[in-house]
Parts: sequence; structure tokens; C-alpha cells
Amino acid sequence: MMRTAISRRTGGYTVLELLMVVTIVIALTALVLIALRPKAPEIRRTETIIHTVRSALAAAQAQTGSDISPTEHPFAGSQAAAGGERLAFVRSDPRWSGMVATSGMALKGVPDPDWLTTDQDRLLMADDRFADRRIALLYGAKRGEIGVLQSLRKVVTRYRLLPAKAGATKVLDPLTGVPALSYTEANFPDTLVPAQKEVDDPAFGRLADTKSALDYLFGASNASAELSGLKALYRADPTLPEDNNAFRIPVEQRTIGGISEGLVYTDADAGAPPPKVEDRWKPGRIPVTGSGVRRLDAVTGPTWVRYRLAGLAVYDAWGSELLTATSSNGSHRIISAGLDGVLAVAPGANNRLDTDLTGELRDRLPIDAQDHDGAKDNLQ
Repeated sequence: MMRTAISRRTGGYTVLELLMVVTIVIALTALVLIALRPKAPEIRRTETIIHTVRSALAAAQAQTGSDISPTEHPFAGSQAAAGGERLAFVRSDPRWSGMVATSGMALKGVPDPDWLTTDQDRLLMADDRFADRRIALLYGAKRGEIGVLQSLRKVVTRYRLLPAKAGATKVLDPLTGVPALSYTEANFPDTLVPAQKEVDDPAFGRLADTKSALDYLFGASNASAELSGLKALYRADPTLPEDNNAFRIPVEQRTIGGISEGLVYTDADAGAPPPKVEDRWKPGRIPVTGSGVRRLDAVTGPTWVRYRLAGLAVYDAWGSELLTATSSNGSHRIISAGLDGVLAVAPGANNRLDTDLTGELRDRLPIDAQDHDGAKDNLQ
């Protein structure tokens, strides 16, 4: 009888212990689910935003027969006038070393620098990698992966499109059609992109044009209304009333052809309290200095602020602009930088971009690179 009683007590204790373990597991699972809950809706909403944009572009293409033409991201623009320089890129191809020139007229249109006898560092190539540590979103990404769905802007885009011909190996003289002995701007007076009128026509290439550009890209679809409902559209235009646009302070202002605009705009003024201002990098933020018109600061700077593209643009659920990646065959993808807010190289625990994209890393991303095309964050 004594042994039986002990056996019953032992059995009861074991069941109780199992119940306690189950209870703890349930509690821990609930905590994990609570921690993950804010992320899932953002991922789903971003997937919906991307799907909406893709569907609208496909429908518009079917209607008009024309494909989209991604424009340059303001921080990756070809304009090197208007009181500023291009941001840094480095060659990916190991055959050509060094940085891409940040000043002087940008050149496009030929496949590689060997086509030029001079100014080889001014040729912009699709596989040049963005190398400015201040813009974590773009750092390490190829130029062909960082277009945006907007219109051309004077303060962002200006380059000379060099004529090329199948079978040729050098830049062709636009008058004779034979390889030019050397590239000079005098030999190519009519190859500016945008057109020459960009300087003379004050109504051309302004941030206000971005709305009409999206209307054209989306065609007769209901995409704009759907994206507005998803809170994916934002128009950062300082001419709008303050209650319609909080992003009014220009960052890296440029002036050309009578137009003065920021490359992007922030909502953080000189005395703005947190969370508008951070003391280190966080997704969707850039370092700035100054008051009034802001300038990009060093990555060790104390003031990191949110920004929006000038004019109307499409954003993911985390508030980063959607980007257009153009492949070598000319097809386009719409991508989001995702939860981590970067395309290629994420800052480490110190919130610094320590990875060097020069030297032997020109032709590959470092082993700790992640999220090369956004696929880890959103379905493509």
C-alpha cells in the first residue's frame, strides 16, 4: 500500500511538471509572436504595393506599347553642375580600376571605357557600384539597380549620350560615322540628355513633373488610388501647404536654369526633437549638417534625418522609396529595400558602413553583404 501511494504521488508530480513546461512554451511562443507581429503586416503591405505597381505598369504597357524608362535616383544622378558633384561610384569590372569621376559632364551610351581615348572615368556604366557611405540604402548596389519611378529632373540628370554602332570599338563621330580620334564636347554638341532645352526652358524637368510622370506610367489603371489607400504615395513639394507635406527642408540644394531644388527633402528642422532626428544611422535616414538648406554630413555626424524624394514617389511600408532594377536584357524589376533599409551592404552593430568597395572587392560584394536585390524581404 505504501509503495502504491508513492507511485501515485510520483505520477501526479510528473503530469504537473509537463503542464508547467507546456505553459512556459505557450507563453514564450506568445512573446515571440508579439515581437514578430509588427513586421508581418509591413511585409504583406509592401508585397501588395509592389504587385499594384507592377500590374499598373504592365497594363499601361499593353495600352501604349511603350516600356517604362526608370530615371536616376537623386543620390545617383549624372548631373555634376548646378553647384554640386555626383556622389561616388566605383568600377565593378576589374579591368578598370579606380573611382568614377564625380565632376565634369557624364558620358553614357558605349559599353566600356576602352571606347574612349580620353575622359574614361566620366563614362557611367550600369555595373558601377555606389560607394558613398552616407547613403546606406544604396551603398554597394549597382547603378542599374537604383532607378526610380519619376520624371527627369534638371538638378539630377544631365549627361552626353555617345553614339555607338554595332561592330565598332570606339566612339563614332556623329557627323562622319567613323571612330573619333578623341572625345571632346565640341565634337558632340547635340547629344545632351535631357535635351538642350533643359537649361533654357524653366518649365522643363521640375519636381512637379513627377506626378504627371506617374500618371503616364500607370495609364488608365486605378493604381494611384490603390497606392494612396496603401499609404504608399507621398509628394514632397515645398510649394504645397504644410498640412499636405511635412518634408519641406531641402537637402543638397542645386540650382540650374533658374530652378533651385533639393535633391531630396527632410521633415527635420534645426530644432526638431526626436524621433525626427537620430544620432546614428537607422533605416531610411541620412546624415545632414547645417540649418535651413541641409548638406550631407560625414557618417560620424550627430544628425540623422528621414528624407523623401522630391515630388511624387512610391514608397514601401517602411517608408523607403521603391526602386527599379534594370537587367542587362533591358527588363525591369520593382524592388523594396525591405525591413533593413539597404539594398546590398548593411551597416554592422556599430551602425557604420565599414565595408570597402575598392580594390579586390570591385567585382564582387563582400561575404557579409546581404539583401542584394530585396529578395530576402519581399517576394520578387
